[in-house]
Amino acid sequence: MNKKATTRLIGLFILAGLLAGMTLAVQARGQSAPGVYHVYLPMIKIQNKGKSPTPTASGNCSAVVLTKGPTLIYTGDNTKMRVFWQWTSNATFQMQWGTGTTYTTGSASVNPSNTSTHLYTYDISGLTPGTKYNYRVVTGSQCSSGTFYSAPVAGATSVKFVSYGDTRTNGSIHNGIAGQVVSLYKADPAFQTFNINVGDWVSSDSDSTWMSEWFASSYTNLRTQDANLADIGIRGNHEGGATFWKQYWPEPFQSGGLYWSMDYGPVHVAFMDAYTAYNAGSAQYNWLKADLAASTKIWKFVVIHEPGWSAGGGHANNTTVQNDLQPLFVQYGVSILFAGHNHYYARGSVNGVTHLTLGGGGAPQYTPASGQPNMVVISKSYSFGEFTVSGNTLTAKVVNNSGATIDTFTITK
Repeated sequence: MNKKATTRLIGLFILAGLLAGMTLAVQARGQSAPGVYHVYLPMIKIQNKGKSPTPTASGNCSAVVLTKGPTLIYTGDNTKMRVFWQWTSNATFQMQWGTGTTYTTGSASVNPSNTSTHLYTYDISGLTPGTKYNYRVVTGSQCSSGTFYSAPVAGATSVKFVSYGDTRTNGSIHNGIAGQVVSLYKADPAFQTFNINVGDWVSSDSDSTWMSEWFASSYTNLRTQDANLADIGIRGNHEGGATFWKQYWPEPFQSGGLYWSMDYGPVHVAFMDAYTAYNAGSAQYNWLKADLAASTKIWKFVVIHEPGWSAGGGHANNTTVQNDLQPLFVQYGVSILFAGHNHYYARGSVNGVTHLTLGGGGAPQYTPASGQPNMVVISKSYSFGEFTVSGNTLTAKVVNNSGATIDTFTITK
């Protein structure tokens, strides 16, 4: 190569380098605006230094198992959904969501809400009620995802949901129940709403217990359920002071206790705290009375860990529920009391109020006693309930962990 050609070649390389360093207005697709030029340098790669860039809304990312979550938390607003998760360190995540897998509806940067424990919480807002959304949390090139349906419009006349609790101790059994719930909402997406959890989520108030009994990476069904369906419930006696439960499920509790209520389409649900006073004249009792009186929903439910009427064999009937709360249930048209505490399934009926014990989520089983007052059906089994509200009719089916139906019933208003 002669000297003139060599000089020309060097000049071309210098020009290419200058072009690579310039800030160029480039349109990815379509016709360029006037004065905007496309410059293609196919052999030149420009790398960002340090942390990998967060993928764009339509970009790909590799699935990762987070320390905890992502977990859905419904707080009573049909235009919002809260998501909780935990990571191994403090980082900046991207929350991305949309009505499809391009996640184009919204995106937000999320820093840890607790830097010492690396916990993250984000409220996805501006949702259209009754709409399916995809979401994912992204850090670097890794992500974890799920879907949910926003709660229906206030005037909705139908809804489906599930209920069970007392999942403590035997996480593998609970994981099996969760697998049945996942199969249920995959077959019938109308069930992708919420689980009324009747308490005793884990056996003690410690992070290690939550990791071994709820958030273990081996509980793939439970992780899938919580990423796609909201667990909404109460604390049981095994949550103790509920230090960790309050961190993971921060609902809009009333001051002075862990109780609150919500509307979800045609139903109103009051979640009570069995470990804050609720006898007649107490603050929680007065709140419940006012809450039930104010609700105009056709269907009213109350959730408390300790049942008023159950089948014995583990814990006796709660006389405060019988003597103080039951009259409120009758007066204000409560259809069902959801409870647990006894580790089996039982259904009772008292003055038009159905009393359910749905404690078959995985805790060591108790043997129900026969001949207990007001009992209609009892079953020593691991199980969960499926509930369908349609207008003035509620139908229920309770299924054990072998898939067999152990009870069905209908309530008409």
